Amino acid sequence: MYRKRNNFHQNIARAILLEKCRPFVTEEALARFSQTARVQEEIELFSQNFLAVWDHWSKEKGAATMEAAKPAEEMAKETDQFGEDGESGTGFPLAEKTPVDSALPEKIVDNQVHLREEKGHVEDGNASSKEHGDPEAIPTADGSYPVDREGDGEEVGLPNPPIEHQNHKPPPTNDKPPGVNLAKEPAKPMEKPQARFRLANATVDRDYTDALAIECPADISVTKITGLSDAGLEYDPKETTVTGRPVKPGEFKLSAQYRLKTDPDAGTWSQDFTFIVNPNPRSLWKEIPSDPNAPFSKPDNANQGKLGHGPWMLAAASRRGRSHAHVGGCRDDDFYLIASNTSGWHVLAVSDGAGSAKFSREGARIAARRASEVLADRLDELSTKLEEAVLAWQQGRAGETADEQKKSLEQSLYEAFRLAVYEPVKEIDQLAKGEDGNYRNFYTTLLLCAHKTIGDEQFVAGYWIGDGALAVYAEGEYIQLLGESDGGEYAGQTRFLDPSAVSSEEILRRIRFDSRPEISAVLLMTDGVSDPKFETDANLQRQEKWDGFWKKIKPQLDKTPEKTSKNFLDWLGFWSPGNHDDRTLAVLYPEPTVTGTTSADTPEDVPKEKITEGSGDE
Repeated sequence: MYRKRNNFHQNIARAILLEKCRPFVTEEALARFSQTARVQEEIELFSQNFLAVWDHWSKEKGAATMEAAKPAEEMAKETDQFGEDGESGTGFPLAEKTPVDSALPEKIVDNQVHLREEKGHVEDGNASSKEHGDPEAIPTADGSYPVDREGDGEEVGLPNPPIEHQNHKPPPTNDKPPGVNLAKEPAKPMEKPQARFRLANATVDRDYTDALAIECPADISVTKITGLSDAGLEYDPKETTVTGRPVKPGEFKLSAQYRLKTDPDAGTWSQDFTFIVNPNPRSLWKEIPSDPNAPFSKPDNANQGKLGHGPWMLAAASRRGRSHAHVGGCRDDDFYLIASNTSGWHVLAVSDGAGSAKFSREGARIAARRASEVLADRLDELSTKLEEAVLAWQQGRAGETADEQKKSLEQSLYEAFRLAVYEPVKEIDQLAKGEDGNYRNFYTTLLLCAHKTIGDEQFVAGYWIGDGALAVYAEGEYIQLLGESDGGEYAGQTRFLDPSAVSSEEILRRIRFDSRPEISAVLLMTDGVSDPKFETDANLQRQEKWDGFWKKIKPQLDKTPEKTSKNFLDWLGFWSPGNHDDRTLAVLYPEPTVTGTTSADTPEDVPKEKITEGSGDE
């Protein structure tokens, strides 16, 4: 049916649909369906593979003992040459009546044919034939006829093969019956089973493991895949998996070599397919230095460490964000540290210039520097008065006068912080008037704090405007935010340090303070750090979030503050998809907090490759 194409596709479609319990199919719909290119293509592919399997099976089951296959048309012609009784026009039996493995030699058949032609000339031949009741009987070589043993109840069988007389040579004849060709035809080569292969895309510098997807009607095994080594991968034929770490991106032409599982010796075939290795997103980020001649230019990255009073150390680092590095923009963040205050105070500040303000990097620099300097001076001036207010509050915070003592302390802190907020706003305003008169071009946030050991406790006061985070932290025990993040109506919006922020009420409500016997650190950070590490303002209130953050920060601490600041700078290059802003971190910590393990390359969120300044991000 397949070779003649007699309604082949329609019959196949009918057989499948009826077999799968879809009897309500009209002939008209079936005809249209079977004529579609998709159906015919699928049936052709199935038929080729089916015939290949049949040929292989025939060969395996002993094709040597089977009659050589002939085309259907030729077999039909041979059948038409014989009558309904199975004999040809010459009266000879059909070859099919003799088993194909018969031992009857061709020469004997020729002798019998010759004797039949000569039986009219054999003396008393007719009489003998009639005696034996078989007019068609064939005499043996000695002229006698086979004895009919049917009457004796014995099974009738073929006569013994006649023995050819040495001097008897039958006359030549051209009337030979159609014989059987017992010669074995050479086996046709196995047709290639059609197969498709697929692997998931890989990414450069990322570990890769994927099972090879195989689509083939036959049960095959893939023994080898060539071309994988160019991508830095290898194939395991036992597990049918591809593993490795791709070394370069691109489209790779692979070739899978496969064979039948049931008969590995039937042949080996190959099929090409495409494998894609995507570039590592990190490699797509550019590192373009900022223009040193740009207005208010500054280093793309900065770090600093200082020894404080007693066991305390100060370290800070600021790293240009990848969004700025990709276009050669300037770093907008800044920080400032003061550890040499004569009255024993430590001052730390971080600031984040608004991304939409073209000179915000200068606004951030002025805010952090000027606020820290003014605050340190005011703390020296108010040192005795302020310390007395702190001690009174510490001693009476649990008593009846707690509220009164708290208000007295807040007023003392306001006197210290008021000018620290006002002076940077004043300086920025004067600078803006000299440029284009627009203060908004210098918008920045400001997180400012002061620390001193007073009595037996660690006292910390802070001022916070904008986003980011400022906190007093005790490992596993305590977290106290010294303010709250200013969020706008939309993501990324915040409040900035501007003339409206210097009113008495505004300053006073933003001042917070805390005191504890022991703390692990005071931490200040811009939103380039707080956003990827805490994600939400609510998480800034959670102790477990800060404990997790501290596990990443603590290994960076060193007995030398300058080394700590360098570790911070490397660590600030952590990868966080979607977070590409400038990152600034300042930490006040005591020497006993140092763990002694200070590798910036080992924390879980640092890439395996060493971070260098200007590396990219996803």
